[in-house]
Amino acid sequence: MDYNFFSHAKLDDFIQNFFDNSPDIFAFAKDINFKFTMMNKTLLKQLNLSSESEVLGKTDYDFFQRNQADLFLREDRELFDSEKPIYNRTWAIDNRRGGVDWYISSKYPLFDSHQNCMGLVGIMRNSNQAGSFLSPYQKFTPIFNYVKKNITRQIEIQELADLANLSLSQFERSFKRTMNITPLKFINKMRIDKACELLIQTNDTLSSIAYDCGFFDHSHFTKNFKRLKDMSPSQYRSQYHKL
Repeated sequence: MDYNFFSHAKLDDFIQNFFDNSPDIFAFAKDINFKFTMMNKTLLKQLNLSSESEVLGKTDYDFFQRNQADLFLREDRELFDSEKPIYNRTWAIDNRRGGVDWYISSKYPLFDSHQNCMGLVGIMRNSNQAGSFLSPYQKFTPIFNYVKKNITRQIEIQELADLANLSLSQFERSFKRTMNITPLKFINKMRIDKACELLIQTNDTLSSIAYDCGFFDHSHFTKNFKRLKDMSPSQYRSQYHKL
């Protein structure tokens, strides 16, 4: 790239028009406090919003479930801590049909004239436009949907292997190779994600939430929750209600 050439170019209008007229790209920018400073029309439409003014100064917590916003925030913090781009991360995000859609996401730090990180730009593409890259993940979508629908009971890994038409050992190897997590740990993560939703959206007791998320008892639930969230379920609920 000829940096001297582009240093004299006025790119403001080009950037805005490029992102707003790219139907396959979800683009956004945030400041160092994780607040949106830009969102393109494609992403606004995806969120059922009509104007960029509806998002400026707001955060992911204003538009996404708490557990999903937590994951976005964790990645943003990772970028701000390292001040390095994050390339081609895959995300499984709940859709309105009760399943999940796959996305590829990249984020890039923004620096001011003194080389201080002042925010980030993010770009996401969904599986319809990035099919070849995401195809290894898409094959497990029926597995994710099955776990979600059966989250209240104990799920045997053999059930998932049968659903994928693989032997138990083949399924476990394939899942771990693609997702970088074992099927058992993945099920546990989905249980905790569901628990996060119930902790925020209901006043149910911890014992009731543990049962609804397929845990043996209150103690087993709390132990697993702390392992993944670094806090107890009560602390998580309390922290949310303080916001």
